[in-house]
This record gives sequence, structure tokens and C-alpha cells, in this order.
Amino acid sequence: ALETSNAKTTALAKKNRELEAENKFLSSKNTMLTSKALNLASAESEIDTLIDNATSCSAMARTHLERNSSLLPGTERKLMSQLAETTSRILDSAEALRSRLFNKAGQKGQRENGGMVSINS
Repeated sequence: ALETSNAKTTALAKKNRELEAENKFLSSKNTMLTSKALNLASAESEIDTLIDNATSCSAMARTHLERNSSLLPGTERKLMSQLAETTSRILDSAEALRSRLFNKAGQKGQRENGGMVSINS
């Protein structure tokens, strides 16, 4: 009976060490994923700011053109038009970047977490 008890104790101690090692690994993985999630949230905020600024700039340039087109010299009218076009392209690029970045991040997060939890949820 004592030998059986010792064998069980040894087996339980071994299992406990294995579980502690797995817990340490999962804790480390959780820390890494949390850090990635925070970095993504920061990137998303910066992209949102870029989108807001590009939207405002494009709208202001277009409004200025619409209201003052006849009063503007040709060069200034052309520059305002280019500004509106450029900021519109920046806006499109930023929105595409946000979409690609966060779709990929969500897919990667689901793979890393066994499909259970997404980083950007």
C-alpha cells in the first residue's frame, strides 16, 4: 500500500510540474498576445486620426474650390484640386491599410488562440 501511495504521489508531482510548465508557457503567450493587442489598438487609433485628418483636409480643399473657384488664380485652383485629390487618395489608402491590418490581425489571433478568441475582439 505504501509503495502504491508513493507511486501515486510521484505521478501526481510529475503531473503538477508538467501543469506548472504549461501554465508558465500559457501565461507568457497571454502576455505576448496582450502586448500585440495593445499595439494594434494604438495603431488603430493612429490610423483613425490619419483618416479624420485626411477627411477634413479633403473636405476643406473641395469646399474652398467650390466656393472660390472663380476667384482663384489658375495655379492656386490647380493646387487646391491636387490637394483635394491627394488627401482623398491618402484617405483611401489609410482605410485600406486599416482593413488589411485588422483583418490579418484578427485571422492571426484566431490561429494563435486555436480559433477561440480574436486579438481585435
